[in-house]
This record gives sequence, structure tokens and C-alpha cells, in this order.
Amino acid sequence: MATQDVFIRKSSGLTRQISARDALMYCAMNPGLLYALVYIVWAPAFFPGAHMGIGVLFVLLIFPIAGLYWYFSVSMPRSGGEYIYISRTLHPSLGLFASFAISITALSWTGQIQDWWIRWGLADAIRAVGISSGNQGWIDLANFIDQPIVRFLLGTAALVLTGWLFLKGAKAMMRVSYWAVAFAWLAVAILGFLLVVTGQDGFRENFNRLSGAEYDAILQAGKEAGAIFGISFVPLMYAAVTYINLNTLGQTFSANLAGEIRGVGKSQALALFGSLVMQMAIWFAAYMLVYGIVGTNFMHSLDAIWANDPSKLPPALVHEHTSSEPVPMLLIAFMTGNPILQLLFGLCFIVATWVSLAGLGFAPIRNVFAWSFDRLIPTKFSEITTRYRAPLWAIVAVIVAAEVFLWLGIYSPAYSSAILYTIVAWFVAWIVLGIAGIVYPYRRRELFEAGPPATQRRIAGIPVISILGFLTLAVSIFTEWAVAQPFFTGKAEPNQYLTVLGMLVIPLLIYAIAHVYHSSKGIPLKVQFSQVPPE
Repeated sequence: MATQDVFIRKSSGLTRQISARDALMYCAMNPGLLYALVYIVWAPAFFPGAHMGIGVLFVLLIFPIAGLYWYFSVSMPRSGGEYIYISRTLHPSLGLFASFAISITALSWTGQIQDWWIRWGLADAIRAVGISSGNQGWIDLANFIDQPIVRFLLGTAALVLTGWLFLKGAKAMMRVSYWAVAFAWLAVAILGFLLVVTGQDGFRENFNRLSGAEYDAILQAGKEAGAIFGISFVPLMYAAVTYINLNTLGQTFSANLAGEIRGVGKSQALALFGSLVMQMAIWFAAYMLVYGIVGTNFMHSLDAIWANDPSKLPPALVHEHTSSEPVPMLLIAFMTGNPILQLLFGLCFIVATWVSLAGLGFAPIRNVFAWSFDRLIPTKFSEITTRYRAPLWAIVAVIVAAEVFLWLGIYSPAYSSAILYTIVAWFVAWIVLGIAGIVYPYRRRELFEAGPPATQRRIAGIPVISILGFLTLAVSIFTEWAVAQPFFTGKAEPNQYLTVLGMLVIPLLIYAIAHVYHSSKGIPLKVQFSQVPPE
């Protein structure tokens, strides 16, 4: 049966308009280059003894996974990423299973993390101006923004803007990616400037004068709250794998856009590996600069107090409507009294975060498109209906899903905690991807041998893609073990189990329904999944 008779049309309708540099910027900024300014609070708070600067080295574990994505994306350069690779290697139900888990996780972040830039980029930057100037009006404005209804309306407006950006097409998404990377580096430059101009002595003096607490008293209170002054390997490992490596998720999304990337071999290599190098550089710089200005033990003391004894937080840091994470966008009140620098630093977090959330939502659009192109969901979702060559209904579905997650994140704290465990589903998907990589040269030998020579390399007679598949499997199992101890020991909440279970079961039900429906219509899905989709 000819390809055009198997698939819904002869071509996808997507065009190759993304350059190598575009793909690099997209992958680099996608997971949120400045989320590190939040994780420097959370990780040492929950894993005392961790050091975030050293923890960046654990990102090296992600390189084999990036390598597997490179091999697959060059062998099957189509939009849809792991869905295409797994459905053509193992089984379409497993491809949908893995792709659905990753897509829903990314969309949960696209919605819920809108709240981050509102709380910590906008409100806390404004609060910092009020603290350093002694102007209560700025603090009142920050408290107003922190109200749930205000955050929900701002987040909704941001998602509408995100949808408009998606309608502009892939090139528009790539353009704003440059802005996210630029503002992340600007934030690092601001911290570097403040380290030189203010330094730790200046920070200590400003903190004692403005915070309503004493620097040395915070160190003592931090010890009492459980802070560890020093480095312990096991907490460091847990913190790094849970938070720093979590911060790389979405970095492989150029593979989900492979059908729109020019020179896919070189472009994907630059994007998948270059982005990890850039992320490591920015995160190491950000962590070490914050530690240098604030003091490592002091930062970890604030973290421990926030997590375990928030009544001892300095009065200036206490929020009226939200939890009072001592993020650097707030601590900048004691780094400088210049409101321009304070607000600019907050703007850096806003831009880098909002664009990253758009990036996290952009790849799932291509996944929905790929599912639809294979008839697993209504073909309406793969229609290219705008002059920017964008799938309108897939975009609508993604934005609606993100809006639901935004609402849940703000108004349903119990469900918000459940979303944290979506990472469990993500790494289950990567376990399946690793297995696909191991067996691909043997199970789909004709596709493997038809690929570019670079993808057929062997080491000691073993295909490199199989080796990378094994490493992906090993890293994913290790990560599941490290980050999901409460989940596997029965200590998680019921809604957390239900959330992950739903993410894993729903795609299997979708496939079963599609299979039964198309079988009744005489449409040969089996033949379809034996071929790579057309460009």
C-alpha cells in the first residue's frame, strides 16, 4: 500500500524553517534557565547538605539521553519525537503512552508555573523595592499582586499571549527563545556586578539594617531548623537529581520539532548537546554568585527556616498571601538599593520563565499533531489552517489544558502537590524510550540500515544507539528511584497516585478506542505504523 494511502495526506504540511542556532536557543531556554533561582531555595531546604553549584555536575547524566534523541531524530526526522520513535520500534500504544506522559507533564508546567513569574519575578521584585526604600506602597502593591484572583487573571492573560505566539508559527517561537537566553545571561551579569559592588559584607550590613533580623541570628536559627553547614554526598545527589536534572526536562524538545528543522543532523547535535553545556554554565554561575553574595551557610539557613520554622523568617521577607520563599528576586533588596537593578532582575526572571513555559507547551502541539496524523485522535488536530503553517486545533487543545493546570495550581494546593509527581510519569516514558533504543537496530533492522551512516555506528560490534538506549534506561530507573521514594514506599497522597496512574492509563485507552474504531472502518493502522510518516 502506498504511503499516501496509509496516512491522512501525502505531506505533513509543516515546513523546515528552524535553523541550528534556533534549535539551540529553544532547547537551552526550554526547561527554564532561571528556575535555578527557585531551586536554590527548595533543594537545600528538603535535602540539607546539598550544594547546588557542585550539583550541576549531575547534569552529565542527561548527556546519554540527549545522544539517544540525536540518533533517533536523525534516523526518523519527523515531528513527534519519542512518539514516532517508540511507535515505529515497539508498539503504537507504547509510543502514545510515553508521548502522552511527557506532553501532559510539560503542559502542567506551562500552566502552573505561570504563577512563578507572577509571584517571584513580578511581586517579589516590587517587594524588594519597597523593602530597600522603606516605601510601604510598593509592598502593598506586591501583596495585591499575590492575591489568587490577580495571579489567575495575569496567568490567563499570559496563556492567551502564548496562544497568539503559537499561531505565529515555529519561527516566532524560535525568535522569542533568543530573548529568554539573553535575559538569563543578563541576570547572571547583574549578580556578577552585585558580587563585585556589594559583596557579602555589604549584603550582611544591608540585611541587618532592613530585614528586621540579624544575619548571625539567622545562621543560628537555620542550624536549629535543620540546616547543615557543609556538603553531604547523599543529600547532594538527591537534590541534584531531583531539582537540577529536573530542570533539564524539555531540553530534548527539538526532537519533537525534527520535521521543521533544517540540516537535522548538525542542528540536532548543536541543540541537544550545546543546550546542556549552556544550561550547566548558567546554572553554575547563578548558584555560585548567589552563594558568593549571600553566603552559602546563610542561604541554606534561610532555606531551612522557610521549610521547617517559617515563624522565624525575617519580618521583611514574610508574605501576606503566599508562602515566603527567600528567592534571590526578593533578597536583591539587600544586595542593592537601586530600584532599576531590582526591577530589571525581576524582569529577567519574568521573561526567561514565561518564554520557557511557551517552549514547554510548543512541543506538545507537535505531539498532538503527530497523534492526529496517525489517526489516534481526531484528524482535525493535524489540520494546518493558518498562513503561519500552525495546527490551530492542536494549539487550542494545548492552551485549554494549560489553563486548567493554572487554575489547579492556584486554587487547589492539594492537586498542585500531585503535579510534582508527574516527573514519575516522564521518566517512565524515558524507560520505554531506552528500551526502544536498545532493540531498534534489531527489531526495525530495515529502518536502522536505511538511516544515515552516522546513525549506524557500532562499538565492539554493538550499535551505539543500543548502548545509548541502555544508558537512558539505567539513568531513568536511577532517577525514578531517587526522586520518587515517597511514591514507591506508599507515603504519597492518594491524589498523587491517581494523577500519575491517570497519565499512564488514559493514553492506552485512547489507543484501544482508536484501534477498534479504525478496524471497523477497514483502515490498516498496522501498515501505517510500519512506516515513517511523510514530511
